[in-house]
Amino acid sequence: ILLNDGASYTNTNSGGFHITDRLATLSGTGTFINGANGYLLYGGSNGNFTVTNFTASATGNTVEYNRTTTNQLIQPTTDANNDYYNLIINKADGNDATTNADITINNQLTMTLGDIIMGGTDVILAPGATIVGGNASSYIQENGGGNLIQSYSAGGDPSTLNLPMGDANV
Repeated sequence: ILLNDGASYTNTNSGGFHITDRLATLSGTGTFINGANGYLLYGGSNGNFTVTNFTASATGNTVEYNRTTTNQLIQPTTDANNDYYNLIINKADGNDATTNADITINNQLTMTLGDIIMGGTDVILAPGATIVGGNASSYIQENGGGNLIQSYSAGGDPSTLNLPMGDANV
């Protein structure tokens, strides 16, 4: 998808909107909103996002990073806390997702295949947010001083907390 200066697109396709090439602004500013119940599969074989404004915090929306050939940046959003409602990491083993800013998961982080390499940034789970999946080929990897943070609301105490952390050197 190439957005013209000032253009905006809101994805509400719950069946999946698959971007295999790139999501970019031709010039100036452009906005991509993953709206309520929207599902964005971002393969992005032609690089990471270069769109100016990206939001992914609407209730029920999901963003899946699934490029199979190289590492892929988890795109910073323009939401207040760099929010994702649902985030799925589903990459080929040996190809990972990286961060260059703190990200907040408001509902669910699904670790299917491929790691999240934090690189000195924080992955924050909002109150009530969970991590699903995670295994020897899909975990959260810290290599530079970042933190995996679980936030709680007053009186909140989960019965199970799944934190699939690992070190690629072990």
